[in-house]
Amino acid sequence: MKNRKNDSANLEKMKGVFRGLGYVMVISLVFLAFSMKTYNKVSYDFKVSIDEMQEELPPLIAPATPPPPPPPPPAQKPPPQEPELEIVDNEEEVEEEEFDDTDEEDLEVEEGIEDEGEEEVLEQAPLTFVKDMPHYADCKDGNNMQRNACTRQMFVKYISQNFVYPDIARDMGLEGTVWVQFVVAASGKVEKVQVIKPVHKYLDDAAVKAVSKLPPLIPGKQLDKPVPVLYKVPVKILLN
Repeated sequence: MKNRKNDSANLEKMKGVFRGLGYVMVISLVFLAFSMKTYNKVSYDFKVSIDEMQEELPPLIAPATPPPPPPPPPAQKPPPQEPELEIVDNEEEVEEEEFDDTDEEDLEVEEGIEDEGEEEVLEQAPLTFVKDMPHYADCKDGNNMQRNACTRQMFVKYISQNFVYPDIARDMGLEGTVWVQFVVAASGKVEKVQVIKPVHKYLDDAAVKAVSKLPPLIPGKQLDKPVPVLYKVPVKILLN
């Protein structure tokens, strides 16, 4: 059989070259395959809390507002103007204002009350305790405290003698302790008797009447001067 191929188009001569190029490509691919690196894919799960983030953030501070501008200064008043003086010649006559003197005769001048030199005496407030307490003549012995204790016993004696039990209070079965307050004046008399802790009107009135009948005492003294002294006594009223 006759060969029809051209020698220049015959590839049998290039078979070795193509085989060598194939080996080179295969080796290159194998080398590249071994030299490439792979990484494992790891999934990360992030959970962010808004509250935690807000705690780490610095607090918000409102910007300082500038203060308002100061008010304008008040308008200054114009300086007072001096009155204009008109100079009049001595020869020129000036009309004088006429005053009505008809009312002067009707005016009466009230004469002030003549000071007679009498000074108003202010009443001294009663004291609760003085150096020399009021006492009866039967209680003049002993010191101040002993005289005061004796006098209070005399109060009980005189009040018991002077007390009159109202019949209506007896019929109503009223009883109790009435607290009475009175003042031994600087003169030694018992005055300003009043009830400070009442029980009933009938018993209160009877207690006031009994205390008002206390005989005069030797007045109390403070700095060797008679002074009023305040007392409070209980009047105990019981039915027999």
